[in-house]
Amino acid sequence: MPIAAPAPADALSKAQRRIADLERKIGRQQVELDFFSASLAAGRGGAPDERRAWRRGVYAVIQAMSAPLSQGEIGIDRMCQLAGVSRAGYYRHWQASAPRQEETGLRDMIQTLALAHRHYGHRRIAALLHRAGWPVNHKRVLRL
Repeated sequence: MPIAAPAPADALSKAQRRIADLERKIGRQQVELDFFSASLAAGRGGAPDERRAWRRGVYAVIQAMSAPLSQGEIGIDRMCQLAGVSRAGYYRHWQASAPRQEETGLRDMIQTLALAHRHYGHRRIAALLHRAGWPVNHKRVLRL
């Protein structure tokens, strides 16, 4: 027994219902987005110190949300746009904090090696670090 193709009127009405459902979802999301933006803007504060503290808090939330970023999730540029902060400002904030975290690990390794080899200078410590896989030279070891 051959399977009959659905009637064109049936397919058209089904597609129209689907379009109406999607338009309702988009409308709901727009209302939620407007609410989110308005409530976020209300917390900014009036004084420059308050705005700066608010911005740092927003940057911390963006950084926390972007760490386990997988495909299909919201990107950093969209999060910045939704929060009403500059993407360049977020990256400036991140640039100021990220290198410090790397230097902290390197500084710990330098101190560990210096305590284990008390008579080694900065050049020999740099050589040990280089053998251990750290991309450093003696000037960076001396600076840290």
